[in-house]
Formats: sequence, structure tokens, C-alpha cells
Amino acid sequence: MAFAKRIEQTDGVVGIWEITEELDVLYRQIHFSEKERKEFEMFSSIRRKKEFIAVRLLLQKLLGKKAEILYEDSGRPLLKNSTTNLSISHSGDLAVVFLSKKRIGIDVEDSKRKIENIAQRFLHEKEKSFVKDCGNPQKATILLWCAKEAIFKCSEKQGIDFRSEIFIPPFALLKEKKFKGEKVRENENITYQLQHFEYKNNVIVFCVEDVIKS
Repeated sequence: MAFAKRIEQTDGVVGIWEITEELDVLYRQIHFSEKERKEFEMFSSIRRKKEFIAVRLLLQKLLGKKAEILYEDSGRPLLKNSTTNLSISHSGDLAVVFLSKKRIGIDVEDSKRKIENIAQRFLHEKEKSFVKDCGNPQKATILLWCAKEAIFKCSEKQGIDFRSEIFIPPFALLKEKKFKGEKVRENENITYQLQHFEYKNNVIVFCVEDVIKS
């Protein structure tokens, strides 16, 4: 399937790549720098090698040119010699990226993934009530997890407590594609604009940092 979808947003662009090709097919499409080749050869997993190539082919498709990815010490990805911000996520045979001039994050998860066993660790008490009453607890739990992952990726700070420091106010899950999130930490309250959609049994959530309240 290869390149699957380009979704233009007010604040940037989201790209989706379906990783259905064999590794050798992907490999023939990419031209690595020496640094990228060394990174690629460090992976023993075929899946990780395919993800590595797919993300770079996807960026090339979205930007119209080759782009090299660098990483901060925190693991946050950056585009070399660019002021455009980048966020990356993988799930199953999907690779997704979000590009924007603003601070951003993106996450993708299989909509049927069972995460009830960790829900207690990332859901606020008010969010638990939202999940219970929303009409689709499985979708709500996955969506909240994706939203918090996206906000985490958007943040410069590490060690964030998903349950107590990131909060998603209730919204009409089955009707609204856009919603808000908040991160409250160290006397700083940051709001985020989030949006969700589904692609072939996967939930994708991306966020844009909004306003620092205080």
C-alpha cells in the first residue's frame, strides 16, 4: 500500500504510510546518509527496520525532498536544518507523522488494543466517569491514552504523570472530532487543541500546543 494518506490541517499536515511492503522493497526506495545507515543497521527487528524506512519515505513524500531526522537527548525527533516541528508514531503496519511550525504531538493505536489493565495509571477520576458514561468505553479509553501520549510528545519536559498532570475534559466522543486537553505542572498550565480520527481500525490523535495560561 505504501503512502496512504495526506491530511492537511490549519496548523500543519498529517501523513499516513501503510507498511505492507517487504523490507527489501522499502530498502530499494530509500537513500540513506551514512549516519542513517548506521542507525538502521543497529536494529535487529525487521519491523523496526521497516518503520525506520517508512517514516523517512513518508517525510520525503510530504515535504517533496529528502529529510534527515535528528533526536534530542529526550528522544524527541527533529528535522535537520529546519524550523518545522515533527512528531512520529507507529502501530501495527501504520507509520504516522505530523508536521507543523507549532509545537505538536501525534499518537496512533489499534482501536481494539486492550489497555484496561493500565487505565488506572493514566486516567484521572473525572476521566474514568467520562469513559463509563460516554457510550463506548473501549474507544474512549484508547482515545484518552492517545491524547495523553500526543500531549506528552508535545512537551519538552520528561517524567510527566499522565493521571495527575494531563487532563482531558469531557466532550461528545461520538460526535466531536475536536477537543481540548490540559497539562498542569510546576505552576504552569498549558492547553492543547486535539483532533482524532480513525483509519482502518486505528485511532489517531494529534495535538497542537495552544496557550500558556500561567
